[in-house]
Amino acid sequence: MKRWFCVLLAAPALWAEPVVADLGWLAGHWRAERGGAVIEEVWTAPEQGNMTGMFRMLQEGRVVFFELFSAEDSIGGAVVYLRHFRAGLLALEDREKPMRWAVEEVSAGLLVLRRFDDRLAPAKLTYRLEGDELVATLERPQGGEEAVSEYRYRRAGKP
Repeated sequence: MKRWFCVLLAAPALWAEPVVADLGWLAGHWRAERGGAVIEEVWTAPEQGNMTGMFRMLQEGRVVFFELFSAEDSIGGAVVYLRHFRAGLLALEDREKPMRWAVEEVSAGLLVLRRFDDRLAPAKLTYRLEGDELVATLERPQGGEEAVSEYRYRRAGKP
């Protein structure tokens, strides 16, 4: 009887959901250049179950668009809330409902997010460290086909 009790107490640790603290390796200021555009992502260090950040794309002396996002601990694991904006801080999506991405997998140097939003097609966003580069790969349906966008960032500084 005592053995089963010990096994049951230990079992939840085997299926622990990802938490924001697991994403600490991503903190910092990341910068890339692609097709004449400058692309940046900034992630704050995890604190009290939260990381906040931004993405922006600059081209020809202007902001093409930017995102604000927040990774938060939630029941069932960490979730990333994201919203796109254009100049003037005008939201591109529904003002009351940011996109929601579930943390599907996380380890040292790997983060896989899945969009779970009933208004939008499913999408997958993967971050992985490759040497001194952060590689972000976005996979999503576009025009009836699977579109894949890849961004290769180098660390520009700490937040």
